[in-house]
Amino acid sequence: MIVYKGSASETFQIKKHKKSRYGFQALFFASHLFLARLYATSDAEDEFMENGGFVHEFEIEDCEHTINFRGQSTYNSAFRKMVYDLQQKGYKSVRIKGVVDYPSKKYAILNSSDVIIVFDFSVIKSWKLIERNVKVRK
Repeated sequence: MIVYKGSASETFQIKKHKKSRYGFQALFFASHLFLARLYATSDAEDEFMENGGFVHEFEIEDCEHTINFRGQSTYNSAFRKMVYDLQQKGYKSVRIKGVVDYPSKKYAILNSSDVIIVFDFSVIKSWKLIERNVKVRK
């Protein structure tokens, strides 16, 4: 399965010691390239990088579990609770279909995508940088 991640960093490293904002290991990916570009742009701006951000493409094993979020936003308590519950159930990776996600209020473009959460980094087969100097214009 191919997924995407946008960031302010040209290089990507798996940092097993680093925890997500949820307090445990988790990496979040997008099924759609546009959403990764939004995150790359927003993260680069947060780091005052004038040339834009970066997008990496990842190959991961197929997700163990799929949930349909039915067009709801990732910015609510139901999404956060679901992430905690999925991690507690011991899934290696999960696909959450039909979510509305965006990196910040500035880039709150109603963008429906699937969000893929990887809790066990062993499911990541490979990754590569596919775009540099990413700047999405609203």
